[in-house]
Amino acid sequence: MLVGFGTRLAGGCSSGHGLNGCGRLRPVSLVATAVFFGTAVAVSFLLWKVI
Repeated sequence: MLVGFGTRLAGGCSSGHGLNGCGRLRPVSLVATAVFFGTAVAVSFLLWKVI
């Protein structure tokens, strides 16, 4: 359910933004992909510190 909400909120899935949007140099896709990666790095870092 959260994945569907995130997809709707971001205007597409992370794979679509990363492969198609960034390849076309679409600004919204570049920002969305940077947010996806930044969030993943932050969550991984926090989980690594907790576990």
